[in-house]
Amino acid sequence: MQIKKAIGFILRKTDIGEGNVMIDAFLKDLQDLTYSKYKLKIFGILKSKKRNPIVVEIGNYISVDFYYKENSEIHNVKEINLIERFYDIKKDYENFYHFSKIIQITNLMTRFEKDLKEIYELLYYASFFIQNYLENSKQELKSLLESMEVSFWDLIFLFYMVRLLNISGYVGDVEKCSSCGQKIQEKAKWQESMYFLCEQCDLTANRNDFFYKEIILLILKNKFINFVYKLKEFLVKQKNIEMSEFLERMMNKMNLITSDLLERPIKLFSD
Repeated sequence: MQIKKAIGFILRKTDIGEGNVMIDAFLKDLQDLTYSKYKLKIFGILKSKKRNPIVVEIGNYISVDFYYKENSEIHNVKEINLIERFYDIKKDYENFYHFSKIIQITNLMTRFEKDLKEIYELLYYASFFIQNYLENSKQELKSLLESMEVSFWDLIFLFYMVRLLNISGYVGDVEKCSSCGQKIQEKAKWQESMYFLCEQCDLTANRNDFFYKEIILLILKNKFINFVYKLKEFLVKQKNIEMSEFLERMMNKMNLITSDLLERPIKLFSD
């Protein structure tokens, strides 16, 4: 048995009685610099007079020392401290609802294994970007989103999901047909997960699916703010497209893909 020191996120929390809590924690090991998910048991935190139970809220960024036992599914916590609560997200129910979707989908898409650095960094940068956006009210980005008549949360979730699916191996080479390998031009057919066919391989290929493919490419090639600017430029060039409705249809497709991959409905809050 060894003591591990780590920092990271609480992805799931379960009250297991007698003031004890079980959490799924997505952690960066400060000693060997690995990125893994662990199931941790915290004794008496909900009844403690010395420790604030706020520290075990879902979505918190924490530091933790825990007793690691190889081949054990559950590890006991020695000490846990709060680094960032993301107060500007959690103080508003709607913001916390959307942030919880990101936390929960990350939990469901990850396993208790190592080598999860890319997903950890995606969650890290997304969480602090969202906090900074809400805290400082980035006026330029806010005005841009208002001009597009789309919500910040819709775009950030779309961006996050495409990046998460790409890291997890569910996104193919969207520039090429997944059947014949030729570059897709003008029309496409969106297949399962994030693969596309050209019109030669699927006669139902259409312009809308081609546009979805182009938006996915924008997400994969740009940071979020640059993506928003380029998305607006792209949609403005397309005639007869109403931005908010078009993006809503794309979000619906993404939700179906996510649900199929998980093979179960997404629960936004733990039991």
